[in-house]
Amino acid sequence: MTRTYEIAVSGADVPQDVKICLRGDVNEDGSINSKDVTRLRQHLKAPGTYVLSDYANLLANANGDASVNTKDVTRLRQYLKAPASYSIG
Repeated sequence: MTRTYEIAVSGADVPQDVKICLRGDVNEDGSINSKDVTRLRQHLKAPGTYVLSDYANLLANANGDASVNTKDVTRLRQYLKAPASYSIG
């Protein structure tokens, strides 16, 4: 996932905090684990109740097909069982 930022500053340093998560880290806690599978399943079952942020929605696309659905749940589960065999994104 790539994000591009352009910041114009004149004369002084301006600190910028940026949160970057790996694709698959649906709950944005810094790791990919069963909590992400749970969060994604909740969202897919009740999207009005379990809303994902725009960024979390991008992270939830675990199989990289530009659509967030049960295929992403499957990919996350596969990755958690055998990370060397399955990639995310």
